[in-house]
Amino acid sequence: MAEVIDRDSGMQCAELCGHYPPREFALKVMELGKEYNTAMLAVERNNHGMTVLAHLETWECPNLYWQDGKAGWLTSVHSRPVMIANLTEALAVKPQSFRSERLLNECRTFVRDRDGRAGGAPGTNDDCVMAMGIAWAVRGEVGLQKLDGRLKK
Repeated sequence: MAEVIDRDSGMQCAELCGHYPPREFALKVMELGKEYNTAMLAVERNNHGMTVLAHLETWECPNLYWQDGKAGWLTSVHSRPVMIANLTEALAVKPQSFRSERLLNECRTFVRDRDGRAGGAPGTNDDCVMAMGIAWAVRGEVGLQKLDGRLKK
């Protein structure tokens, strides 16, 4: 899944859904980034995202997001709760920014389990929610870096 949002407003502009092999997904994401004014590509560097990032780095994708000197966004036990809290706040304050029926349906089934971990209810997906969470987290981080003059690889 991939979500495209406007960097300034946070408005959802596009969504890419489907199950693609990593190379094909990397190509599709790169094309989507080109279509949307050289949009920054913030690919999750966990799990399958590592292979997608390897392709994008091999192709020297100029608009790839970097965090702590590494390509991609790391979803960790520390970043995930903050990312979800920020997305929850954005959804409450700016609901008009979220335009995809698929994303909104996933939000409706995004719950906390007995251990307090947030995710899709059993039998549901949360890929769009997580992709949008990453988009909003990176938007916030990049905005702060731009203000501080710290935007760099």
